Amino acid sequence: MSSNNPQTPSDTHLAYLARQPILNTQLQIVAFELLYRSGTQNIGPGPSVQNATATVMLHALGVIGLSSIASGRPVYINFDDANLLADLPELLPPDKVVLEILETAKPTTQLLERCKEWLGIGYRLALDDFIYRPEWEPFLKIVQIVKLDVRALGLDTFAAHVKMMKSHGLSVLAEKVESQEEYETCLKLGCDLFQGYFFARPEIISETKLPVVTTTLLEALRRIRQDSDTRELEHTISRDAAVLYRILRYAASIGFGAGKAPQTLTAAIMRLGRRNLQRWLTLELYASAHDINIAAGSLLDLANYRAELMSILASEVGLHHEDIDEAGAVGCLSLLDALFKRPMDKVIDGLALPSMITDALIHETGPLGQILSLTRALEQEESHTIARLCVQIGISETSLPELQAKALENQAKFSENY
Repeated sequence: MSSNNPQTPSDTHLAYLARQPILNTQLQIVAFELLYRSGTQNIGPGPSVQNATATVMLHALGVIGLSSIASGRPVYINFDDANLLADLPELLPPDKVVLEILETAKPTTQLLERCKEWLGIGYRLALDDFIYRPEWEPFLKIVQIVKLDVRALGLDTFAAHVKMMKSHGLSVLAEKVESQEEYETCLKLGCDLFQGYFFARPEIISETKLPVVTTTLLEALRRIRQDSDTRELEHTISRDAAVLYRILRYAASIGFGAGKAPQTLTAAIMRLGRRNLQRWLTLELYASAHDINIAAGSLLDLANYRAELMSILASEVGLHHEDIDEAGAVGCLSLLDALFKRPMDKVIDGLALPSMITDALIHETGPLGQILSLTRALEQEESHTIARLCVQIGISETSLPELQAKALENQAKFSENY
């Protein structure tokens, strides 16, 4: 198969969000609030709060990476009552997230019981833009933090609220602080945490977001619901570079990289557990992540072809089943540097991939690295390199046209189905 050198896409979609620091009484940054943004302008949500929360989670966990955003500090994320009553927060690591109950939420008994469940799991809870009403009293017994808008309440009401919250043993976060005078007033009243333009405006962070094929998500969800074999599930996921990358980034964001690195891609994906994987795939759909991009799409098609060909070549040289799956993943991920416009080692940093895959992607060493080199050489029709690699790998050069044709046929089937 001949192929022109892939061009780096110039119009790849970007994922945006903003973070605003939260400071303590010593003016040290102790946390960040994550805020929805749709572009470079510092403007809040246009979509529903529910969709905005899903998008913030998707971008923070699966595209940008929580460690890059939070720098080891906890993050505050807004949740309305619909999101809190659903399973959405369970995708977030309890030790790294504070769930902000938005002021639009209704203080129902159902919401109270659900918040108690989140508390029992280990999440911290905060009441956002809080204005006291008696029906919120039960919530003051389970939350840890109350956010008070110094400007919206006015000084007298704000002072009364601070006194009341402190009597409940709660931490008070003064928000919308915009001057030295307001900060000093809040500090004297006993506020514990501070947030506002006086300290820092929200900082917009962006990252390349690869287009996800919606039907891949649907097929993976179908396989989970049908309790399909793990290898079938992995095959579906590892044929879409965007889905595979975001799942691995999400896994790294929730502490997946701690401890011993997984030895196979199957282990890496399944360590999440099917329940979490199902929720993540649903979140991808829920956040409308199907961003069609023609330039990126051509590279993703080539990545899919590489995945098919590398799996076939790995099988031809007699590698084990797990290594065949790894070969497909290497092919699928091998164009991430072109898609993200960054060196491969920077793109996959923090994904906790098995060393066999990272060695192949970064250095083209090891058995999978040699197969990747052969795949690239075939694309460029480099006859001398092809002949040399065939001898090294132990594959007949005369069999290559048939194997390439089979890979093209498999790719065509994938495109039809997904």
